[in-house]
Amino acid sequence: MLLVINHFLLLRNVGQFDNVNGRSNPLHQVTLVFGENGGGKTTLSAILRSLSTGDSVPIEERRRLGATNSPHVIIDASGGTQSAIYEQGAWSRTTPDLYVFDDTFVDANVYSGLVVDPAHRQGLHELVLGRQGVQLGRDLQTLVDRVETASPGGCLQRVCYPTFFGIAEVSAPGARFVADAVPSP
Repeated sequence: MLLVINHFLLLRNVGQFDNVNGRSNPLHQVTLVFGENGGGKTTLSAILRSLSTGDSVPIEERRRLGATNSPHVIIDASGGTQSAIYEQGAWSRTTPDLYVFDDTFVDANVYSGLVVDPAHRQGLHELVLGRQGVQLGRDLQTLVDRVETASPGGCLQRVCYPTFFGIAEVSAPGARFVADAVPSP
């Protein structure tokens, strides 16, 4: 039987999720999850990985800061007689046929002999599709290069220059990029 996660019925005290009812956001056989950094994408991956393996660590290490209660997750998934419930550090059932292809999967299953440090990882996560998106990506890189050239004392990270020059937006219909800092003209 094909496993389908239908809904995250409850996400409580996990990462960014304080008390979220996802009943109004049904999932499908293929669902794309996207959003800004810190929005909960990695937390959702961790929850699904935990559901697959039964390991509580991916959820417990994302316990919401300041929460007085333990993480509590309820997932409506086909392939079982009841919802999968995580509470008090354990799942009511697991779904071993669920695979999560994320950074954790790659780290555990791919060895190339190369060392990939954080600076390399930042570049590996940049992917732009479409002519307009490629041009916006190039425009953004030009702005970043201008910042790095104008700030010789910079520390090679986009946000830790000794002088902050402002925010510049590169935008087009349906797309938006914001450069962290851009020299004044």
